Amino acid sequence: MELLAAQTPILALTIKLSELYRPAEINGIVRAAGFLSYAYTFKDTLGRVIKYGMHHSVDATEPGERVYRQAWNIVGWRYRAPASGSGKEMIEIAKKYKKRFGVILNRNNVYVEITDQTAPGLTKKKMRNKCETAERSLIENYSKKYLELPVGNCDTTSKNRLKIHIGDYNASSVFN
Repeated sequence: MELLAAQTPILALTIKLSELYRPAEINGIVRAAGFLSYAYTFKDTLGRVIKYGMHHSVDATEPGERVYRQAWNIVGWRYRAPASGSGKEMIEIAKKYKKRFGVILNRNNVYVEITDQTAPGLTKKKMRNKCETAERSLIENYSKKYLELPVGNCDTTSKNRLKIHIGDYNASSVFN
């Protein structure tokens, strides 16, 4: 993994999981690139999209955390993933991947594309909206092209987006 010179802003990264010793290295790569918020795509080495996702933050707490935890739940690492629930959805995604494509999902055949969405000065809510828009756009473009969703995305909306919409309504107005 080679990073560009410091004066050149990095807008996207491609990380081959096969080139990493530990999945936690993803955190360091994302931190070195200066990404606080980003959209990401897990793909196999044939270019098939496994899933789209996003991470939003307005500070530098654990950049790459979401991607690394999901990556760690793909088979092929030297050590098993922690027992926490974070990133465990990738286990179910791997089962769906095998059913759709007929092969086992293995970290040696997976890479992650990460696209910077960091915009200094945005509030946390606006940063979340920006990242959700990027993620939703990736999912929608894929579904228009292939007439199906990526194996790891259940619908064309971000789950966080649904939480925001529900939270915007006054509870009493729901029952009127």
